[in-house]
Amino acid sequence: MTNELTPAENHRYNRFKRQMKQVDCNTESEIRYFLSLLRVWWRWAQHYAFFAVGLIMFIFTLALEVDARLDHSSMVTVFTTSLTAFWLGMGILGMAAPFAYGRKLRELDEFGTRLIAELATK
Repeated sequence: MTNELTPAENHRYNRFKRQMKQVDCNTESEIRYFLSLLRVWWRWAQHYAFFAVGLIMFIFTLALEVDARLDHSSMVTVFTTSLTAFWLGMGILGMAAPFAYGRKLRELDEFGTRLIAELATK
């Protein structure tokens, strides 16, 4: 490889190689398949988990707010309104979560390419 890794990147790369051995990925096709599974995990599983938590908490706090308005409790209404806005924001953030993992995905691609190149030279 022409570009050398920093010590921190080298540590993460060695950990990546150990993990590939643990899941018994020894060929190029197995490594590519496993990396595709990891991409799906990073992009969608975390995205939907984040969004689901935000949506559940939004519905929960919305129910609290409706209950507080029925009781005419102004302090609780202010609190639950702000809490509802917070969880709605978390849900919206969850929709943007896949875009936040670009660096991790690039690192996985780079490490996979390095490992495949190492296997080819053996």
